[in-house]
Amino acid sequence: TGGVTFDEFLPWYSEAAESAKQSAEVFQGIIMSRRTVDSFDKTEIDQAVVRRAIECAIAAPVSTNPKNVPVYVAPKETGSD
Repeated sequence: TGGVTFDEFLPWYSEAAESAKQSAEVFQGIIMSRRTVDSFDKTEIDQAVVRRAIECAIAAPVSTNPKNVPVYVAPKETGSD
């Protein structure tokens, strides 16, 4: 009849909650390991990847000292490599 008993719900919920916890822990690890990049190589990056990274940075929560930070994307150099 479309109903779900608590005994049917609990295993699903427990699995979903554990999965969410694991995802949150992975994400927290990524955030906690962020570092400033101050050296670069010549690997070309797809502009869609750059755009998604900027969108994520803009949407990231900031707990203290929120401010606008300009973002510059340097075009691929022209000339011989």
